[in-house]
Amino acid sequence: MLMFCDKTGKQLFPGDYIVYGHALGRCAGLRYGVVLDIVKSENDDYGRPGCKLHVQGVDDDWGERCKPVKPGYLQFPKRVLKVALGQIPENVRTVLKARS
Repeated sequence: MLMFCDKTGKQLFPGDYIVYGHALGRCAGLRYGVVLDIVKSENDDYGRPGCKLHVQGVDDDWGERCKPVKPGYLQFPKRVLKVALGQIPENVRTVLKARS
């Protein structure tokens, strides 16, 4: 079984809600998302088998805009935090529930 843990050591599963780091122009940003799947990835630089998260995120960085982004993959556990559904704004929850 593949296991992916967030920055705090909490194990993530499909359907979990997360906040993750992403590139926002020339700086870093945070994005809400939902885990769609956990998939095997290439071995790391030390030959250890790895895994990554397949996620659906929401772009809410600029003003009132709140739209889904293209699903993608996250590979860095230290840039992901598992959050409770109640920690996500209602407009973002609506988008994530429709896409997951």
